[in-house]
Amino acid sequence: MNVPRRPPAQPELELLLLCARKPESLQTGRPIDLLLDQDLNWSLILKEAQRHCILPLLYTNLACLNRLCRLPAEVREALGVTVRAIAASNLALVRELTRILRLFEQRGIQAIPFKGPMVALAA
Repeated sequence: MNVPRRPPAQPELELLLLCARKPESLQTGRPIDLLLDQDLNWSLILKEAQRHCILPLLYTNLACLNRLCRLPAEVREALGVTVRAIAASNLALVRELTRILRLFEQRGIQAIPFKGPMVALAA
């Protein structure tokens, strides 16, 4: 009986899979180091990380493992700028949600946010 073999994954996607975890779940940077030793298509990595909404997670995990220095300078800069912009946008959205919740409370309206930052906090 022939068992279908899993085709070898692109190293770019393997890197994203390794970095798509909570930072505390990364036990070692060794598999990431092996991938970073390769000639990676950073445009693909950034595009796919953006598409899957894991740019901040990619950045955080590489930073936690002290691997940001292994990225090409222009990639490291672009990733940092994008992650800071996402964080600023998220903070603005949290401020707006807080403002709206206060207005509801002042008018005696109970509101329970069930998406966005409240889900992130619960998770």
